[in-house]
Amino acid sequence: MPINQTPLVSVITVSFNAAKTLEQTILSVKAQRYRNFEFIAVDGASTDETIDILHAHDADIDLWISEPDAGIYDAMNKGAALARGEYLAFLNADDRYLPDTLSHLAEAANAYSAAVFHGNMVKEREIDGAVFHREEKPNPGYMPQGMGIFHPTSFVKRAEFQAAGGYNTRYRLAADYDLFLRLWQKGLAFHHIDKALAVFSLGGASNAGCGTYSEAVEIQRLNKTGTATKTMVLLWKCRLKIAVRKIVFGLARLTGREDWVNRKIKRRWR
Repeated sequence: MPINQTPLVSVITVSFNAAKTLEQTILSVKAQRYRNFEFIAVDGASTDETIDILHAHDADIDLWISEPDAGIYDAMNKGAALARGEYLAFLNADDRYLPDTLSHLAEAANAYSAAVFHGNMVKEREIDGAVFHREEKPNPGYMPQGMGIFHPTSFVKRAEFQAAGGYNTRYRLAADYDLFLRLWQKGLAFHHIDKALAVFSLGGASNAGCGTYSEAVEIQRLNKTGTATKTMVLLWKCRLKIAVRKIVFGLARLTGREDWVNRKIKRRWR
């Protein structure tokens, strides 16, 4: 049975020195065809032109603040505390929604009862001046081993977010995994919306280096998933991959073979 024909959605964007990408994020929220949402921006006292962009879009943002914070998840918790919506969504300042993202959520929320709605994600990567896209589907059953859903395409009931205590700010990179794993372990319903809901720009904090694997090991041990050893293997593989990549790119620069390396990467994205 439908829960709410027009659920209020709180879209929360956090930023810090995000002047290069923030405006496209704001415009993607402004362009939503579904209109029953509030848009909250939480800035961490940026020193670039981010504040100017927020001022320029006062009419498009219901509420924004700029003040020092203790990291990205502290800022997200601040945004959640200001929110009024039935569902919370966290859209980073270098990602963007597609025009029907919130419409797809509302349709799903009217048809199904779930604590978490989540969808497909388009990964975007720039290689040698060319932009490539790849749509990927989530796998919530993978949660004991890693983040089985995509944070930018997820919508969590505010009541469940609050009951779980929000994001644990002891984690710098994987507090989203910690939260959704705990919700999943409680047996709460996760509903997949089989649509692309967000464009995720590769290169943000959460996909830089191997830090997420390191934090995931701790999270899995604390939540007794039995998968921490496997994740440790993934952590070492990640570190090895980065080391090899540095060597390959270093040699390519020295030998003038950068074009050859970029062609190989492009082929993987076609």
